[in-house]
Amino acid sequence: MNYSENLTPSWKSVMVTRHLPEQLAGLEMLCRNLWWCWNDDAKALFKSIDAELWHKSGHNPMEILDKVSLKRYNELAKDEDFLARMNRVINEFYTYMEKKNERTEPSVAYFCMEYGLDTSLKIYSGGLGILAGDYLKETSDMNVNLVAIGLLYRYGYFTQRLHRTGLSQDSCRAGYRRRRRLEERKHEPSWPHALCPHLESGSGPHGPLPSGY
Repeated sequence: MNYSENLTPSWKSVMVTRHLPEQLAGLEMLCRNLWWCWNDDAKALFKSIDAELWHKSGHNPMEILDKVSLKRYNELAKDEDFLARMNRVINEFYTYMEKKNERTEPSVAYFCMEYGLDTSLKIYSGGLGILAGDYLKETSDMNVNLVAIGLLYRYGYFTQRLHRTGLSQDSCRAGYRRRRRLEERKHEPSWPHALCPHLESGSGPHGPLPSGY
């Protein structure tokens, strides 16, 4: 009997997903569209779920919804003030999204190496990325039919810190893509894949570069 074969571990991946109470289903929709990241009411809504988690997650609503306890969810589902604020934000989002049906201008492709849309989507390093992100937000508010094409780094841009000795230290967060719940888009079978977070009114960072994805 070959014991070495029997003792070989068999590894399986298991993805555990959250299930929100029906009253809070709108939070799932809101967190999957980057519109929230420049809407103060939407950000305040997510922060009010758990201020400490909001800070620790780097202001990432998807990570917050993953880590909030069932007890807290049940509390929010019965909180009339929270539900009223959530519904107001959702109605504002729907109104915003309906405008994309009115677009008549030609479509525009915008290419950049980085987009500073929000700190929770770390695909930028500095001023150029922030400027590019602002362009996307403004064109979205102006209802321009624009698609942004860039790179999605496997771990996001690295975080840089100063050691007590004065030396620079770089760090990356594992599981970056998983925590951002990026959705894979496929076009024709022969086309490269693209992973993209949603961005309202058709604007968003898309990246048909298989090596970076």
